Amino acid sequence: MLKSKNINQSELSRIANVPRTNIVSIINGQIKNPTIGLMIKIADALNISLDEFRGDNTNDK
Repeated sequence: MLKSKNINQSELSRIANVPRTNIVSIINGQIKNPTIGLMIKIADALNISLDEFRGDNTNDK
């Protein structure tokens, strides 16, 4: 998703105001259940919905 948004981990960390280590841990699967607050910050920084962030495409038509 970062590639499609033309953003890297460091930029996402800065925009979302989240430690880069958290971003890396989510991407690498080390954080399997991020908090809703963390998910909201990242989704907002990427300008996507929480459903998109979660990979939920059930609303696609």
